[in-house]
Amino acid sequence: VPEAEEYGKQWGFDNIKAEAAWAITTGDPDVIVAIVDTGVEVDHPEFEGKAFVDGFDATGEETPGIDLNGHGTHVAGIAADDGRTGKTAGVAWDNPIMPVRVMDLDGLIYTTYLIDAMLHLGDYAEGNPDKRVVANMSIGGRGYNYAFKDAIDYAAEKGVLLVTSAGNDYKRLPSYPSAYNGVVTVAASTPRNEKADFSTVGWWNSVAAPG
Repeated sequence: VPEAEEYGKQWGFDNIKAEAAWAITTGDPDVIVAIVDTGVEVDHPEFEGKAFVDGFDATGEETPGIDLNGHGTHVAGIAADDGRTGKTAGVAWDNPIMPVRVMDLDGLIYTTYLIDAMLHLGDYAEGNPDKRVVANMSIGGRGYNYAFKDAIDYAAEKGVLLVTSAGNDYKRLPSYPSAYNGVVTVAASTPRNEKADFSTVGWWNSVAAPG
C-alpha cells in the first residue's frame, strides 16, 4: 500500500484494482513512460528520487524539464509518481519518466511538434532495444493530418505503445490522435464506473479509466 499522505483520497486506484497489481509489480526500470505534453517539472518535490530519462523538446526551445502550464506534470504524477514518498501516488512507481514537450512558450501546440515527438519516440525505441516505451498523449484536435498519422505509425512500428485521451467534448466527436488506428484511446469514468459526463465517446475508444 502506498505511503503517500493523500493516497486515501485517490479513489481511482480502487477502481482499477491498483493494489492487486502492485502486489505483483510496482513497475520496471526498463519501461519508459513518455509524457507527450506541456513538459514535466522534473524538480517538483513530489518527484524527489524519481528516475527520469533524457527528455525531448519538440518545440525547439530545449526545455523539456520545464512546465509552465502544469498539465504535463500533473499527468506524469498520475502515470508514474512513486507511491512510497510524497503526498500522492502514481501507478508505475519504478518506471522512469521521459518528458516530451510539445507546447511552446506561447502556449501553442503545432502539429509539427507532435510529428517530431513521434519520430523521436520511434528513434529512441529503435536505438534502445532493451527498453520499452509507453507514450501518454493528453492532446487532441479535430483535423485528420496524414503526416501526423504517418509519424504515429512510425512510432508504433518501432514498438512504442501509444495511449491517448478520448477528449472532453461531452459527446461523440472524432478527434486526433484519439481516432487514429494504432493508438489506445481512453475515455473517462466516474467513481461509480460510469461514463464521466464530460468524456468524449465513440467507437474508436479502447477503454475507460478514472478521469
